[in-house]
Amino acid sequence: MKTGELAYIAVLATLRLESGIFFHVKHARMLGASLDEVINAILIGLPAAGNAVIKSIFFQQYYFVTPVKVSAIFSSN
Repeated sequence: MKTGELAYIAVLATLRLESGIFFHVKHARMLGASLDEVINAILIGLPAAGNAVIKSIFFQQYYFVTPVKVSAIFSSN
């Protein structure tokens, strides 16, 4: 469920648990989440957690920018 993954990404970012960001961004992407949706999920925690959530944006960008990882998401395996 895409909404659940995006909500979980928001929680991970707010709690500064960056180690799980990559996996959950990958899963959200497989469920159809766009880059904007992932960034919005991360920024939801901004009012509560402040600048701490900004670091999470860099973790998710690795997934969207790295060609090997992006191509893996569109494979049929």
